[in-house]
Amino acid sequence: MKTDNYIFKHSKWLVICSVLLFILLTPSSGQNIPEKGIKKPAETQWWYPVIKDMGMDAGECMTSDNLCIAGGTITKTNDRIIAEDALILIRKGESEYQVLKSAHVSVDTAEDILQCGKGTLKTYLLASPGKDPVGEASFANLIVQLTGDTR
Repeated sequence: MKTDNYIFKHSKWLVICSVLLFILLTPSSGQNIPEKGIKKPAETQWWYPVIKDMGMDAGECMTSDNLCIAGGTITKTNDRIIAEDALILIRKGESEYQVLKSAHVSVDTAEDILQCGKGTLKTYLLASPGKDPVGEASFANLIVQLTGDTR
């Protein structure tokens, strides 16, 4: 006498359906993996009040810990950032920042060197962004070695 068991007869299909169901549902219930190098929201950065006071859009800035390039035309190629008619904000110490204005600025990110032609450099206090500068200089050519953190 032959015994037919329904479960054993259709077990192949049950396994296939279970695996397909698992594959289809797993991505929809998975956790979001945080991306490496997520930046802090702009509002928490030291340069945000300065950019806001100048009426510029913080979303159009290219930033690092101690440098903010805003406005104008900004292009990045490999280890070089080139800014035309842009504003460069440089953090100096815990209480100061500098605003560099020049028609052409080049930043070598591999060597941490900033180069620019004729322009002005003004120093301000972080406590009072956009107020009268505490120092001001004009230059014909400027090369600055940016350290990892100028604070």
